[in-house]
Amino acid sequence: GELPAAQGKTVRLVSIALGGFKQPQQLAALTYFLGLGFHFDAVVNLDGFNEVVLPFAENRPQRAAPAYPRMWRVYASRSIEAGAAVLYGRIFEARAAIDRARARESGMGRYSGFVRLLARNQRARAAAEQRLLEEALRERLARRPLTYQERGPRYPYGDAMFADFAALWRNASLQMDALCRANGITYLHLLQPNQYVPGSKTFDETERARALADPGTAYREGVERGYPALLREAAQLGAAGVPFVDATGIFRDDAGPIYRDRCCHLNERGNQRLIDAIATALSARP
Repeated sequence: GELPAAQGKTVRLVSIALGGFKQPQQLAALTYFLGLGFHFDAVVNLDGFNEVVLPFAENRPQRAAPAYPRMWRVYASRSIEAGAAVLYGRIFEARAAIDRARARESGMGRYSGFVRLLARNQRARAAAEQRLLEEALRERLARRPLTYQERGPRYPYGDAMFADFAALWRNASLQMDALCRANGITYLHLLQPNQYVPGSKTFDETERARALADPGTAYREGVERGYPALLREAAQLGAAGVPFVDATGIFRDDAGPIYRDRCCHLNERGNQRLIDAIATALSARP
């Protein structure tokens, strides 16, 4: 559909999010930019995965408060121990190798099966090395006592943790909606799709091998336990008048390749499908 408010105007898309953001970081970013005097005609908040997975997979083993940003203990440290700094450097090198292999695969790999296979193998080796290095870093950091600045308020990470994560997600969206209404901004909140939401995607064997991790892995368990809590809170968002779209089912009838890794990330085709869903939802807003 078309956006009536955009007729005759030049549309500018501005991202004020960063990779790994989770609530209340989106709320903080919106508040910050409004405070600087920015104006937005529409704000689209696409989230959910990081809000339930990252506190479980990263904050919990690092003993940091769930509302704190990922890797908070690193940002809050007054200094970085030498051994940890070496591991950080090797992790960044592995990530760069993954990016180079992915670029090679999508570049020359389009014309050469050998180059494509080589790039995929290089990417797989670099990803495996990254996982080992990150595990070594977690173990090293876990041995060091934390300051309160690094840890924040103690949180038990018990049976109620996913309900708590989802409640924070809901509260932050309510505040973003209130900010937008107060500033004459159209707000739209979407729960992002993920391959571990039951029944949300039909997989062929190739995509299944690429995109589905074994049961019990942190990201998969985080989605399987966290998304039901998000959907319960989503009902409260709707009851409060927050424009909300559950986008977890947009690939339900799509058997083609969508996911490019075992986390959450979409390929180009999946991103285009998601963009279309966002545009359709925005066009339905008054």
